[in-house]
Amino acid sequence: MRKEPKEHLDRDSLLLFRTLCATHNLQRAASQLGMPQATASRSLTKLREAFEDELFTRCSGGLTPTPKALALEPKVAAVIASFEDLFVEETFDPASLVREFRIACADHAMFYIEPAVTLASRTAPGVTFRLSPNGDDWVVELQRGDLDFVIFPIERAPEGCACLPLSSCRSVLVVRSGHPLARRFDEAGALTLEECLAHRYVEVRPGPEWVLRAMDASVSEAWIARPRAVRTPYFFSAVQMVRRSDLCFTCSETLAHEVAGTDEFRILPLPEECLTKWVPKLVWHERGHRDPAMQWLRSVITSLVHEQDSGR
Repeated sequence: MRKEPKEHLDRDSLLLFRTLCATHNLQRAASQLGMPQATASRSLTKLREAFEDELFTRCSGGLTPTPKALALEPKVAAVIASFEDLFVEETFDPASLVREFRIACADHAMFYIEPAVTLASRTAPGVTFRLSPNGDDWVVELQRGDLDFVIFPIERAPEGCACLPLSSCRSVLVVRSGHPLARRFDEAGALTLEECLAHRYVEVRPGPEWVLRAMDASVSEAWIARPRAVRTPYFFSAVQMVRRSDLCFTCSETLAHEVAGTDEFRILPLPEECLTKWVPKLVWHERGHRDPAMQWLRSVITSLVHEQDSGR
């Protein structure tokens, strides 16, 4: 039956025990530990009472460990080592990381994720990614730990979360080459709100309505009420519909040049009343703020995105 110790042992007492086993001398052990000899004597008394054994007996050479002390020595050493391990910061090595990162984002956010995936495939082969659409409850999913990151153009991080901006993008108009608005822009050098409202749109809504409504606050009511032919959560489907019709759609300038930067399309500046604040951000829950793996991936994503932006 396990006995409760009569004294609660502290780390200094255990260090004294280990040092006495090595030096067999109380004065020398106290000196090595920078401990006053009176304190060392009290600690030895505490050890003897706790283990109900003399532990060290006097002899001509100093102090000799008893059989019980010899049996305790490896156990005490293990306890001290475990305690000291608490304060040792492990060096993070992506190459040895085995983990799946779960990220919610719109389809076009692959432009922010792809460089990190490419780098991870070379430097962190044990890392995998699971991507999913932005649902209405992504804040709750972050809080529950169902998601590691979300990429979304929010103004500020939700409560309990943190975020970093990925890039700053302005909205542009995408139409097919030969579209009436493209011809009008070539003639006048700019488009008016009224001219833009004379055409129908593919509206891409890739996330929770509460966030998208907040983004709409920066544009005119007339533009919010623009005529729509299709609503979709997918940017790439919008590109296909615009390619073969007189429909239009708006997106960030970065995305437009990625998906519609060919002779088939025209990318046109929008009137001031139509410009949406578009700052995609990397969002995570504060629970993972100091997680070395999360810190690594945050750094990889943001640095590679900023590197891409500076190269444009």
